[in-house]
Amino acid sequence: MQRKDPPPAPPSHWWFLAGTVTVNSLMFWAFYMWQRYREEGRHFNLLEWASSLTTSNKDPCTDCIGSKSKGVPVDYEDVQANLDEMREEILALRREKLIYQKQIAKLEKKMLSQEKELEELRARMDTVQKITIDVQKRYDLVFRNMLALYEEAKKNKEKIRKLEDAMTR
Repeated sequence: MQRKDPPPAPPSHWWFLAGTVTVNSLMFWAFYMWQRYREEGRHFNLLEWASSLTTSNKDPCTDCIGSKSKGVPVDYEDVQANLDEMREEILALRREKLIYQKQIAKLEKKMLSQEKELEELRARMDTVQKITIDVQKRYDLVFRNMLALYEEAKKNKEKIRKLEDAMTR
C-alpha cells in the first residue's frame, strides 16, 4: 500500500493583509505629519524627517510647539477668573434648567387634569345628548297623541253638530 501525501495547503493571505495594513497605516501617518507641518507653516520632507529620527531623538514638532508656547504670556489669575465665571454661568444654566423642568412638570399635571375634565365633560355631553334624544322622542309621541286627540275631538264636534242640527229640524 502506497502512502499518499496530503494536498499542499493553500497559500495564506494573512501576510499580504498584514503588509497592506502596515503600508496603509504608514501612509496615514505620513499624511498626518504632512498636514501637521503644513498647519505650522513648515515644509515637510519625509526623507529628511526619517533621517533626523536616526540622528537625534528630538521631535521637530515638539521643538516647534515648545518654542511657540514660550512666547505666549499666561496669567493664572485671568484663567482662574474665566473658569470661575464659566462655573457661575453653568450653575445659572442648571438653575434655569431646573426651573424649566419644574414648569414643564406643572404644565404636564395641568394638562392631565384638563384631559380628565375633558373626558368627564364628554361623558356628560353624551349623557345629555341621550337624554335630549329621549325627551324629544317623548315630546314627539305626546304631540302625535295630542294631534290624534284633536282630530278625534274635531270628529266628535262634527258629530255633535250634526246631531244638534238633526234634533233642531
